Amino acid sequence: MIASEKKWFANDQSFTRTILAGDIGGTHTNLALFGERDRNFSMLFKCVFSTQKIADFRDPLSEFFDEIQAEAPTLRPSISCISVAGPAHVNYCKLTNADWAVDGHEITEHFGLQTQVINDFLALSYAIPLLDLANEEQIFRLRHTDGSLPTADGQVMAVIGAGTGLGTGFLVRHGDDYLAYPTEGGHSDFAAHDDETARLRSFVARQYPFSPGTEPLIAGRGIVNIFHYRKSQGMKLDGILSEIDRLPDSEKPARISEAVQESDECHEMMRLYISMYARYAARAALMYLPTGGLFVAGGIAAKNLALITEDDHFMRVFESSYKDNIHEVLMRIPVYIVLDYSISLYGAANAARVLLT
Repeated sequence: MIASEKKWFANDQSFTRTILAGDIGGTHTNLALFGERDRNFSMLFKCVFSTQKIADFRDPLSEFFDEIQAEAPTLRPSISCISVAGPAHVNYCKLTNADWAVDGHEITEHFGLQTQVINDFLALSYAIPLLDLANEEQIFRLRHTDGSLPTADGQVMAVIGAGTGLGTGFLVRHGDDYLAYPTEGGHSDFAAHDDETARLRSFVARQYPFSPGTEPLIAGRGIVNIFHYRKSQGMKLDGILSEIDRLPDSEKPARISEAVQESDECHEMMRLYISMYARYAARAALMYLPTGGLFVAGGIAAKNLALITEDDHFMRVFESSYKDNIHEVLMRIPVYIVLDYSISLYGAANAARVLLT
């Protein structure tokens, strides 16, 4: 097993302890060593492996520990948290897009390292309290349509994130800390909000034996489904649209997003997608009442910020309600776009601190 990337980071701070954090997706397996002091985390060392080349997770872990032993043996971690793209249960997770699993009990036994295995979106949730709301490289604050920026002052925060899937979670203040909780809200029923989204829902429903959840319309494949729906409605496939039609479905979302300035059809498809995303964000806001902030994470939001802010489109849809008093509730929710969507390793380190201390 050979890492595709290894990097040590210079750091002169002293630490209370060191933590191993892992972020495992279908493409890359990232392992990092963090120094922690007073709930502040500094990355000391990072290794990147190809997930598809791994047969046994002990192999990259052994290489990781060998590097630490060779370069800085005093920094061997005392606790570990591994976040995995898949459903975690009883400290075990089988990857969704690879033929191997991560077993926290096995890691503890083999390496003598207390380990917690969690879902990748739970790690993202644990990263939220580490974000600096004033750092414009990490966070973009969405203004409400009246120009207001509500203050984040509550006990609850919520996180949603569309990418390959649709993640949803929430955090609750516990003393002077936050505890994060996963949900499967992305698989709740999709709620159409106008005639067009009702027709789109009916189109997507034909792909499933049961009523489709929200994920097929708001995860990345939602953009693909919008394309196929518009195609079924007679959309003329010329120019860029003809090129997009020939692409594999996995490549269509990025190309449609890139083409919004060149193609009115692509612009309208993405506007429809963002409308549905905003409605889901509003449902999450009403479900959790996150006056500590609703955080919209995932690459799709960060990469389409111009469309989200275009004529306040996202927030106009987000604030819409059939009841005036519910509109007022939504107006009090701070909404943030997470621009730094590579923060999951920090979230895994924070989860280790919270869950294993």
